[in-house]
Amino acid sequence: MSSRSLSLQVEPQVRLDDGLGASLFDASEDCVKIVDLDGRLLGMNANGVCLMEIDDFEGFRGTPWTSLWPEAHRQTITTAVAEAAAGRGSKFLADCPTAKGSPRSWEVVVWPVMGADQKPVRLVSISRDVTERMRIEDEKALLTRELTHRIKNVFSVVDGVIALSVRSVEEAKPFAEALRRRLAALGRAIAFVAPDEAAGGQVTVSYTLHGLLRVVLEPYGN
Repeated sequence: MSSRSLSLQVEPQVRLDDGLGASLFDASEDCVKIVDLDGRLLGMNANGVCLMEIDDFEGFRGTPWTSLWPEAHRQTITTAVAEAAAGRGSKFLADCPTAKGSPRSWEVVVWPVMGADQKPVRLVSISRDVTERMRIEDEKALLTRELTHRIKNVFSVVDGVIALSVRSVEEAKPFAEALRRRLAALGRAIAFVAPDEAAGGQVTVSYTLHGLLRVVLEPYGN
């Protein structure tokens, strides 16, 4: 996109001053937005307009950046704008649909642009579309939870079979009890492989390699 077409997306007062800056603004594959210190949209690069499925950016110019986001994330945006306006950058991950309602997940960096007096004069936000990455991570998490559940079920079935098998064999009960303790230790070790699943989403203890070894080896004594 030429500098002429760039000006269609960016207000003259925030237009990048040199050809290199304009080229970088245009070349980014991410959604790059220029925001004023009050959080109003001043500009967006062409790839950002495409990613956000915006037909005409003019309808968004001057509107609060928070208005593009779902209500659940607006406080996050407000906080990020305030931090950048104070000279500090921030980064967050949040979901936000496009202008046409397509679901998207974004990894967002907000950073101040300093003026000659080294005070913020405007803000730059770079939003990377991580929808596919999040989908893959969610699928992996779902697979991990399913495998964890099935492994625990296998341990439970084996434990039950051992208990039933020695019910009438008195001399085998000590051996069976030792074996069941070892199986139980392996089952508890699942908590170290998938702690969120084991704790119901609430991790309340520290999971370490030493802790895993203690759990696995505990039935074997000293």
